[in-house]
Amino acid sequence: AKFASSSHEDLRRAQQQAYHFTHTSSAWRAYTAASSSSTPKESGVGELSPEISSVTVEPAFRVSPAQHAELDAAASPNTVKVLFLSESGACRSVLALAAFEALALEAGLDWVSADAKGTRDYCVETGIEPAAVEAAKRVGLSVDEGFDVRAFTNPIDVVSHDLLLTVDKFVLADALREVTVFDTIESSNKYSPRVRPITDFHPSATVTSVEDPLYGGNSGAEAEADATEEAARVLSECVAGLVKELEEIRTRADEGEGTIKELLVHRMSGMPVVDWLVP
Repeated sequence: AKFASSSHEDLRRAQQQAYHFTHTSSAWRAYTAASSSSTPKESGVGELSPEISSVTVEPAFRVSPAQHAELDAAASPNTVKVLFLSESGACRSVLALAAFEALALEAGLDWVSADAKGTRDYCVETGIEPAAVEAAKRVGLSVDEGFDVRAFTNPIDVVSHDLLLTVDKFVLADALREVTVFDTIESSNKYSPRVRPITDFHPSATVTSVEDPLYGGNSGAEAEADATEEAARVLSECVAGLVKELEEIRTRADEGEGTIKELLVHRMSGMPVVDWLVP
């Protein structure tokens, strides 16, 4: 929900009320009944209590990912699905995917599948950035110019992927803002550890983000091309670290330490907690 008041106290009170609403079974049942009524309200959602509606604007309610848990149950315990996330889904995530496809093929990771999407729908209609195609060529990667740019979808993309890798803190916040709601509503499921900065797999601890090369201070076509090429190089280094990590997990699985999914979950859960509330 977007809160009308900017004061800390009002914000805190509104958060508490929204939390209470979504965690009180009678309130949730009333909301669900109103939403599924044969004569729904024009707004398309159930009626809020005066206490909540007075301090919120455009409230949004999400379905528990428990309704999609069959996706997890049906998946093979020894396969992994990776989703690369950038803001638009038309540049950095596509470059990461291209690097992964090349390195995974070389390493024989046929048990891993990967995809790329954006947390915003800016480029769903316009398609992949030409700068990304050119940058890929300059670093020896191949990007499909007809790549279908799509937006990150909740809750399906959360529960149907084992690892969601973000390119910067803003994209990380976009993803975790949704995923942590799932963990709150359905406490038996822990989806947040699946979302990590892709730079966690870079060999240098000083690399903490892959900034958008087509936004901000890169003035002119040449500067943007150079910045996009550099982003492609850094992403390739991150992906190389990821592939190495996945190879090690496969080796441990072959030695009987657990399934690939179990070992991946344990590895991700053991990583440092990310500070995603920065933006």
